[in-house]
Amino acid sequence: KKKKNCFQGPLPVGSERLCKCAEQTRAYAKALRYAELNIREKFNKDPDPEHCRSLITYANKLNLQEEAAGIVAFARQHNMEIGRQGRWYEKLDEWEKALEIYNNETFITDELYEHQMRCLEALGQWDELNDLGKKAFAEVGATTNAVRRQNMAITAARGSWAIEDWEMMDYYVKQINENNQDGSFLRAVLAIRNEQYHDAMAYIEKVRDMCDTELTVMASESYERAYGAMTLVQQLTELEEAIEYKVWPDRRIRIAVVWSRRLQGCRPNIEQWQRLLLVKSLVLSRGEMRPLWIKFSSLCRQYGKLSMSRRILADLLGLKRNEELHKTQNLPMDKPSLVLAVCKQYWAENLTELACNTLEMLINQFEAGKREIKKNPEMCRLVAKCCLKLGDWYDTLPQPTKDVQVANMNLQQSLSSVGISQQSPINPSIMINVPPLLLAGNHTQIPSPPIFPPNSHMVSPLSSPSQPTLTQTMKFYANATAYDSTWYKAWHKLASAYFNAAMYQTQNSFSPAPPPPPFIGAMPSSPSYGSFGSTIDRETSSDILIAQLHPSPPPSAAVVVNPPSPAPNQTMIFLAKQAVSSFIKAVTLAEGSRLEDTLRFLTLWFKHGDQIEVFETIKESLKSLPVEMWLEVIPQLMARLDSKQNVAQLIKQVVIDLSKVHPQSLVYALTVAAKSTNVRRSAVATEILTIMSESQPILVEQAKLVSDELIRCAILWHEQWHEALDDASRLYFQDKNVKAMFELLDPLHEMIERGATTLKEQSFKQTYENELKEAWNACRCYLRSQNAKELNQAWDLYYIVFRKISSQLRQLTSLDLNYVSPRLVKARDLELAVPGTYDPNAPLVTISSINNTLQVINSKQRPRKVVMKGSDGKDYIFLLKGHEDPRQDERVMQLFGLVNTLLLHQGDTSRRNLTIQRYSIIALNQNSGLIGWVPNCDTLHSLIRDYREKKGILLSMEHKIMQNFANDLDQMTLLQKVFQHALEMTSGNDLQQILWLKSPNSEIWFDRRTNYTRSMACMSMVGYILGLGDRHPSNLMLDRISGKIVHIDFGDCFEVAMTREKFPEKIPFRLTRMLIQAMEATGIEGNYRITCERVLRVLRSNKESLLAVLEAFVYDPLINWRLMEAGGRRPPPETLQKDGQTDSKAEASLRRIKQKLAGNEFVVPLVESRDFNPNVEFSVPEQVGRLIDQAILAENLCQCYIGWCPFW
Repeated sequence: KKKKNCFQGPLPVGSERLCKCAEQTRAYAKALRYAELNIREKFNKDPDPEHCRSLITYANKLNLQEEAAGIVAFARQHNMEIGRQGRWYEKLDEWEKALEIYNNETFITDELYEHQMRCLEALGQWDELNDLGKKAFAEVGATTNAVRRQNMAITAARGSWAIEDWEMMDYYVKQINENNQDGSFLRAVLAIRNEQYHDAMAYIEKVRDMCDTELTVMASESYERAYGAMTLVQQLTELEEAIEYKVWPDRRIRIAVVWSRRLQGCRPNIEQWQRLLLVKSLVLSRGEMRPLWIKFSSLCRQYGKLSMSRRILADLLGLKRNEELHKTQNLPMDKPSLVLAVCKQYWAENLTELACNTLEMLINQFEAGKREIKKNPEMCRLVAKCCLKLGDWYDTLPQPTKDVQVANMNLQQSLSSVGISQQSPINPSIMINVPPLLLAGNHTQIPSPPIFPPNSHMVSPLSSPSQPTLTQTMKFYANATAYDSTWYKAWHKLASAYFNAAMYQTQNSFSPAPPPPPFIGAMPSSPSYGSFGSTIDRETSSDILIAQLHPSPPPSAAVVVNPPSPAPNQTMIFLAKQAVSSFIKAVTLAEGSRLEDTLRFLTLWFKHGDQIEVFETIKESLKSLPVEMWLEVIPQLMARLDSKQNVAQLIKQVVIDLSKVHPQSLVYALTVAAKSTNVRRSAVATEILTIMSESQPILVEQAKLVSDELIRCAILWHEQWHEALDDASRLYFQDKNVKAMFELLDPLHEMIERGATTLKEQSFKQTYENELKEAWNACRCYLRSQNAKELNQAWDLYYIVFRKISSQLRQLTSLDLNYVSPRLVKARDLELAVPGTYDPNAPLVTISSINNTLQVINSKQRPRKVVMKGSDGKDYIFLLKGHEDPRQDERVMQLFGLVNTLLLHQGDTSRRNLTIQRYSIIALNQNSGLIGWVPNCDTLHSLIRDYREKKGILLSMEHKIMQNFANDLDQMTLLQKVFQHALEMTSGNDLQQILWLKSPNSEIWFDRRTNYTRSMACMSMVGYILGLGDRHPSNLMLDRISGKIVHIDFGDCFEVAMTREKFPEKIPFRLTRMLIQAMEATGIEGNYRITCERVLRVLRSNKESLLAVLEAFVYDPLINWRLMEAGGRRPPPETLQKDGQTDSKAEASLRRIKQKLAGNEFVVPLVESRDFNPNVEFSVPEQVGRLIDQAILAENLCQCYIGWCPFW
C-alpha cells in the first residue's frame, strides 16, 4: 500500500500557486521545483517569458548562474518574445550587453537611470557612474518611487566613494535610510573617513546585527548560499581593522599583510573583490594597493571582462579617461609587475606583436641590472615569470611570413656583428647574447642555454617553418630557469619542450622529408603551413639551428659542451639528455603530485635508455631523486621489468630501493608480476621478491598467500571449466581449430590430475572427474586415430558436464571460505596492508581478518563481495572480479587522479564539486583483481528496473514497441524511424522522477540534481578524450547521497567500441533522453553545457599533462594489446611484445587524442554538415556543441546494440 501511495498525486493545488507560496517564504529550491513543473507542462504549448524570468530569479538566488544562462538559451530556441532584455542580461552578469541595451533606449525614466547605474557599478566605470548619478538626481523628482531613489543613491554613493568624491558621497548617503544595511554601512565608511571612529563602530555593529539573521538562515542551507553574506561580514571586520590601521601606526604592516592574504583566499568573484578593495582603499594609498589592483585586473581578464581590466590598468598608469592603453608611449619600467600586467592585457586583446615587443623591452631592462636582480629572490622570480610568459607566447604565435633562407642570412649577419661565427667554438664560461626577436626586427640581448648541439642535423618540427619561433620559445624557458633555478614551473616547461623535440626527432629520425607535425606544447598549432614546406631542406634548417642555439646554459643545467661531429642520432640523444636533466630538476622541486613529469621521464628512459650517454645521465640522476616519486608509477615500472638490458637493470635497482623504504606499496604488484607468463618479467619480479624476503620474509609470504587464495576464490574450478568448455566448443564447431581446442583444455585436465586442495575442489572432482577423464581419453584416441567420432563422443560428455555446471552456477549466491579457501580463514592479524590503503603519510592499516562468507553478485561474471577487517577496526569492502583484466582500469584511475588535480587547481571548476569518483584497483593476475567498493551507489539499470516495477511499467517497454513496429531490428539498415516512434510512445522521465522521489526535501533534491548534471558533463568530456565506450546503464551508477554519476568498467577505451565489427558506437558519450530529462527544465542548456565547456577548457589548456599519462597508457606493453583486440577483456599470453602493429595503433590513438585536445577531431560528421573540414580548430563552445549534437542524434543512437539501451 505504501508503494502505491508514493506515486499518488499530484496535490490538488496548482504548481503556480505553490511556487508563489514558496517564494514568499524564501524556500527558493521549492519555488524552483514548482516553477519547473509549470514550464514543463507548457513545453508543448507556448512557453511564457514570465515563467522564464522566475526561473532565472530562483536560479540566481540559489547561486546557480549556469541554469539562468540556460533559461535564456531555452527562450531563444523556443522563439520567445523577450521584453526588457536588459534585465535578463543583468541576471546573467552580462553587464556590457545590458548597458548597451539601456543606452539605446529612447524614453528616459527613473527606472532606466537605476539600471544604467547598476551596470556602470558592476563594470567599474566610476567616472561615468558619478556623472550619471549627478544627472539622475538633478532630474528625479519627489514623485520618484522611494525604493528606487534609495537604490540609486546607494549605487551613486559607491561610485563617489570609488573616485574619492567624499562631498557627493555624503550627499547621496543622506538620501539613504540608515536603518538598512547599505545606509549604515556607507555611513560607517564616511565616519572612518572623517575620523569619527566611535560613530563608525556603532554603524558597524548595527549592520552586523541586521545581517545576523540572514546569515544564520543561509548558512543552514549551504555554504554556497551564505557566501555573499559572509563577504559582507568580512567587509565589516576590515572596516574595524581600518580604524585600527589609522589609530595604531605600528600595526599597519601586519594589517596590510593580513588583508592581502585574506583577499587571495577569497573566491574569485569580481563583484566581491571590487567591494573588498574599496574598503582597503580607505586607508591604503594607490601605490600600496597596486599589487592588489593588478591581481584584480588579472581576475577580470580571466573572466573575459577586458574592458574592466583595461580601465584598472589605465588608472594605475594615471591615464586620462579617453586615453587608450595600447597607445601609451612611456610605460613605467620601474614598476615591472604593472608593465607585465599591461603586456598580458595587450595579448588578451590580440595585440600580440605589441605584447611581445613590450615584454622584451622589460626583459632588456632587467638585463641591464642583472647583478642587482640576482641579489633579490622576488625580482628573480618576476624576471623568470616574464621569460616564461614570453616563451609561452612564442609557442602560440603564427609562423613567420618571411622566407626562411633570408631570415637565416640576416641571422648569420647579426651573429657575425657580435663576433660569433657558425664554426667558432663555444666557451661555456662566456655569456653570449643572441637576438631572440631578430626575425621580428628587434635586437634584444638575452642569455640562453644551448638548445641543440652544434652542427646537429634536425629532422623534426624544429626544421619546419616554425623553427625560429620554437627555438626562441625554448631559449626563453631556459632563461627562466637561469633567473630562478628553484622554480618548478620553469623547469617543467623547459623539460616538456625538450621532451617534445626528442620524441618527434625519434619518430622521424629516418624520414627524408617529414611533414610538419602537431607539435604539442612546443609549437603553435596551425591548420596550414603556408609555402614553407617546399622551401626548407634539412641543411637550411640545420644552419638556422647552428646560428641560433649557442649561448651558454643556466648554472644547473646539464650541457654538452662543444661535442664532436654528431652521428645521425646525436641530436636526438642530446635532446633526450637535456629533457632527462630538466625533468629530474622539475621532479625534485615539485610539491604534491609529480605524475606528469615522472611519466614523461619514464617514457624517455624506456625509449632511449639503451643509448649509453642517456643511460649514464639517467643513472647519475637517479641518485638525487626522492624515492616517493616512484609510488605513483608502480604499474608502469612493473610493466617494464622485462625491458632491454640497460633499462631493465636500472628499473630493477629502482624497485629494489623502493622496496627497502616502502615494501607495502610494492609487494602486491611484485607478486602479480611474478605470476606473469612473460618469462623475463616473472624472473626479475621473483628475484626482487627474494631480495625483499631477506628483510621482510613474513610480509612476502603473506602477500603470496592472500594473492593466491583470492585468485582461487575469484575463479572456481566450476567457472574455469564452464568458460573453457564454452570457448573450446567455439574453436571446434565454428573455427574448426582442433589444435587450439586441445591447447585450451589440456591445462585444465592437468589441474585436475594434480589434485584438489580445498573441499570445494574435492567436490568438483568427485562430481565431474569420471566424465571429464572419459572425454579426455576420447580426445587422446582422436590424436592417435584422427577419427572424428572420437571427438564427437568427447563433446557429448563435455556437453553433459557443461549443462550440469551451468545449472550449479545459476544457484551460486555465496561462498563459504571454509570450503573455498581455508587458508584465508586462518589468516589473521597479518603484517600485510589492506589492499589499496597504503599511504606513506598515514598510519598503516593491516588486514586483521577476512569475512568467512563471500556474497556472489548476480551478474554475468559473478563477482564476489569481499569484506576485510582492518587493524583500525573498520570494514574494507572490495569486489573480487575474475575473467577480466583489471590493469587497464588501474591506469584509467591514474588518469582520473590527474584530471581531478587539474579541476581542483582551476578556479572555475574547483568550487563546483566536479571531481571524478575514483576507487582502488589491485590486480591479482592478468585475469582477476580487487576493486574498491563504491558505497551508497546503484546502477541506473537497477534504479529504472525498481521504479518501473513499482509503477507497473514493462522494463523493456521501448524495445517491445520497436519490435511490434518492425521485426528483425538487427537486420534493418537504419532504425531511426522505428527508434523515434518508440521515444514518442514513452515519457522517458523515469530518472527524473527517481531523483525527486529519493530526496527527502527540495533543498537536497536541488543539490543532488546539480551534482548529477555536473558529474554527467564532467565525465562526458573526460570520456570523450579517453575514447571511453560501452556506457550502458549497468556501467553508470548514481550516488544515493550526493547524486553524482559514477562510472565503472573501463574496458573499452581509445574508441575500440567505435571500431568493433558488430554494432560500432557512433556517439562520443552517453547523452540519452532519460539522462537529459533528469537535468533542469532546460535540459542540456545551462548547467550541463556550461560545465562541459569548463571541463573541456581545462583539459585543452592542460593537454601536455594529459598526454603524459595517455602516452604511458597506450604504449604500456601490458595494456596496448587491447588496441589490437578491439576492447577484449581477457588478454593473450604475456609474451614479448611485437611492437610494430601495436605501436602504429598506439600512435594512431594518440594522434586522435591530440586532435580532440586541439578541437579539430570529430567522431562522425553531422547529417547537415557532412562536408565539414576536420582540420579547422573549433573553439571550446563550438566543439562542445558539435559533440552534444552527435551524442543526441537519433541516427547515431539507433545504431547501438539493444543492451546499450539507447531509448533510455
